[in-house]
Amino acid sequence: MHGAPALLYENAEIWIFSKPAGWWSVPGRPITGVDSISPPCLSAWIETQFKKKIWIVHRLDRGTSGLIVFAKSAEAHQKWCRNFETRTLQKTYRAWVLGKLPLPTVMIKTPIDGKPSRTQVRRLKFCEMPPKLRDALSVPNPTQISEVEITLLTGRQHQARRHLSELGHPVLGDLRYGLVFGNRFKAFCHALHAWRLAWTPDQHIEAPLPLQWDQIDEYLLP
Repeated sequence: MHGAPALLYENAEIWIFSKPAGWWSVPGRPITGVDSISPPCLSAWIETQFKKKIWIVHRLDRGTSGLIVFAKSAEAHQKWCRNFETRTLQKTYRAWVLGKLPLPTVMIKTPIDGKPSRTQVRRLKFCEMPPKLRDALSVPNPTQISEVEITLLTGRQHQARRHLSELGHPVLGDLRYGLVFGNRFKAFCHALHAWRLAWTPDQHIEAPLPLQWDQIDEYLLP
C-alpha cells in the first residue's frame, strides 16, 4: 500500500499527515471478491495509534497521496473546515499527466456538477514518452508525459482529475477519468499528490513526493 502514514505537522488544533496512496481517508466500502483485501483507513489508524478521537476536516481520494488535515476538537474542526470552505487555505498538488500541456500555465474554468470551478495548472517539465513507459501504461497514442503543479481555486469533488481529463491530459493511472486514453499503470494508484498546504503567506507545509514516483523516473532514463 505504498508505505506508511507520516505525521508532518501538529499544533494545539490539528494534525497534518501524509497519506500513502491506496489508503482510505475515512472508512470506505468493503472490497469483495476472491483474495480481496480492504485497504487500510488513515482515520482509524490515527485513532488507534494516538488513542484519541479525531475530526475529519477534508478527504483525499484513496488513490491520491499527500497532505490531509485532522482536527483535535469539535471547535477546531469547525474552524478548519471554514478555512477550507473560504479558501483561506491554498492547496497545491503535483501530478504526472499524459501529453504536453499547450501552454506553460493553463487556467481551466469548466463547471463541475453545475458549479463554477477553477483549476490552475503549471507545467514543470515534459519529455518524450519512451516505448517501455507507453507499453506499461497501455497508451497507444500520446508520445509525451508532463509533470505539473495544480492549484485548486475552488473545491469540487475530483476537481483536479476531472479538469485534467477534460483538458485532454489525464493523470497517469487514473482509471476513472483517464481510461478513454488507455492509461493503466500498475506502479501506483494514480500519480496525483497533495503536495503543499499554505494557511498564511509565511506558513506552509509540503509532503515529500511518493517513493513510487521513482518508478516513473526509471522509465524515463535512457
